[in-house]
Amino acid sequence: MKIKYRIEYIEWIDSFGCSSGWSEIKPIETVLICVSVGFVVSENDKTISLANSVAYETEDTKEQANGIMTIPKVSIISRKELKQ
Repeated sequence: MKIKYRIEYIEWIDSFGCSSGWSEIKPIETVLICVSVGFVVSENDKTISLANSVAYETEDTKEQANGIMTIPKVSIISRKELKQ
C-alpha cells in the first residue's frame, strides 16, 4: 500500500506550567523539548499537524485520522522527513 501522507520526526519546544496558586515571580530557566513522529495531515505557513494514525476511505467510511496534534512552527527546533 502506498502511504498518502509524509511521515516526519519533529523536535519542538513546548509551553508548560500553570501554577495552582500564588507564586513568587522569578526567572524560569527550564525548557521542555518534545519529540513527535507522525503523519503530516495539514500544514500551512504557521502550523503543522501530525496524526498518529490514519485510515483511508473505503466504501463504508470516509478518510479519517486519530490523535491529531498541531504544533506552531515557531516552536520547531528541527524536523526531518522519514523515508517510507
